[in-house]
Amino acid sequence: MIGTPRGIGLAIEPPLAARATDATVKTCWNGVCRTVRTELRDSTTAVPQGCADGPDGACAATASPTGAKNGFADVNDLPESPVQVTLTLRDAQGESVLKQQITTTPQAVYANGPHCGKGGPQVSLVAANGRLTVARP
Repeated sequence: MIGTPRGIGLAIEPPLAARATDATVKTCWNGVCRTVRTELRDSTTAVPQGCADGPDGACAATASPTGAKNGFADVNDLPESPVQVTLTLRDAQGESVLKQQITTTPQAVYANGPHCGKGGPQVSLVAANGRLTVARP
């Protein structure tokens, strides 16, 4: 079974990703706020390396950097109702390279399929072209 933590997923697109080294995610609802500092990791994509000959030939892939970064801010009591999220991205010197706010509604995740019950609510945000948006599935 796959668990689904409550929280905010982050995708930071190039060229902003090259400058951002960490993030602070402030999430507020009903007079309650949670602030989480989040490490950003390099995003990768799978690059096929081909398959071995024969009917049982194994296939291989390698990870290749995309130039983007990603992170996840655990917000243990994140509700399934509207929240206000403020994302602050900083460079290696601690200077802010982006600070934006967005209002969104986290949705329950069904990691094991809808028949297995819902997991924690999540929302995924994308920082690109100087804007913060909600990623749409």
